[in-house]
Amino acid sequence: MLAAGKAFLTAEIQEQQVGQDYLKQNKVKVRAIIITNTSWQNAGFLAEVCQTLGTSIPLYASHLSKIILTSLFPSLRNKIVVVEKSQEIKVGELTFSVLPLNSYLIGNLGLAVHSTQFSFYFLEGLIFNTLLDNRLLTPPYFLTNLFKFLAPRRKYSYLITSLQGLH
Repeated sequence: MLAAGKAFLTAEIQEQQVGQDYLKQNKVKVRAIIITNTSWQNAGFLAEVCQTLGTSIPLYASHLSKIILTSLFPSLRNKIVVVEKSQEIKVGELTFSVLPLNSYLIGNLGLAVHSTQFSFYFLEGLIFNTLLDNRLLTPPYFLTNLFKFLAPRRKYSYLITSLQGLH
């Protein structure tokens, strides 16, 4: 969920763990929350974050994540913004975009975050089939879209993933 924020906050605070204390002390620095999937950790942490930061900070998620999260947290119904595949969103000096991923995680999104010199790509729980459509392989052109999504756009690019063997 807060993968991008954690990566940039970690760089900023030099390996200090991002938790409730940090968020309370630095709530003016938090400009957006990007929810990459609806895993139980993300949903639980979102509840805590919203208590700490309030609901004035924009929340970005996939359509499926919004459906699940608004059923869990009805107060967030009008706070979650659905991000489309080809849409780029500017938050402060950062630009981010998403790519829907087939996954065991509902509403899973690949996340690309770009700053002036750095690109960070986050992929979690990617699988090459889809249970929703009862297909054995990914949708047509998925690999083409994935390669475009992962194309380096800044001087330094980093892939952060839970996928073993992906370099």
